[in-house]
Amino acid sequence: MRNFGYLLREGFRSVWKNRLMAAASICVLVACILITGFASLAFININSVFEQIGHQNVVVAYAQKGASEADVKAMGETIKGIQNVSGVEFLSKDEILERYKSSFSEELFQQLQGENNPMQDAYIITFYDLELFDETLAKIEALPQTESVSADNGLAEKLAQIRNILVIAGLVVVVLLVLVSLFIISNTIKLTVYSRRLEIAIMKAVGATNAFIRMPFVVEGAVLGLISAALSYGITWLAYDKVLGMFDGAVLGMDLVPFDSMWWLVLVAYVAGGMLTGILGSGISMGRYLKDEGGAPV
Repeated sequence: MRNFGYLLREGFRSVWKNRLMAAASICVLVACILITGFASLAFININSVFEQIGHQNVVVAYAQKGASEADVKAMGETIKGIQNVSGVEFLSKDEILERYKSSFSEELFQQLQGENNPMQDAYIITFYDLELFDETLAKIEALPQTESVSADNGLAEKLAQIRNILVIAGLVVVVLLVLVSLFIISNTIKLTVYSRRLEIAIMKAVGATNAFIRMPFVVEGAVLGLISAALSYGITWLAYDKVLGMFDGAVLGMDLVPFDSMWWLVLVAYVAGGMLTGILGSGISMGRYLKDEGGAPV
């Protein structure tokens, strides 16, 4: 424990002692975190927009003509119980007639009131997952109270395909950015290690193990990652709110995801990603350096 405390202190001292290289590492890591973070936020918003578009792709299920009030109500309860159904809104035939009032003359509209109403009671239905659109639609059509269903299967299928492509593309971009970040920070810290080669040589000469030599650099990498994450979080918060203000929180009539709803997720991701990248970058750099220099007693 005494050695561990010493190594922690050395790691923090090293950051201050080599503050010029530390500042360079922080700038590089902040840039990498911001690029990865904004790419992830863009993907989250694109996914949210597609979900909203999907929810607007409604299905209208019409009840059987002459169905009793109890049968129509039972139909609605059954639809609500179907998996993947996110919303169900009932429209009586009188309400439907009222919606189409402008299509009729006043005289004809009056004649269609009451028993002469040709409309059918209906349910407006939305789904959670458009990939299950056809399967869910088949269950609604199979209900004994259902006479017909109006739906745009083609649009749902296209939306699902586009969303899947975006999911894969988003994951690939984020993974590539993480790998690039790790490569850059590793090479940046390698310069720090090289500039302190005399200090490392002295530690090796007095019998320090590889783990003992590596630990201060690992702590230094974690500290640099934490500082970078804090700076990146502040910049992201300000920039994201600014962008939301420019678009009034919506694009093409679709609401963007507010930062307040995901601040904790961004914070955890930045802190974990920054510290992990700093630690891995330091570990990789030190591992290569010690291997090239012949290592030390383990």
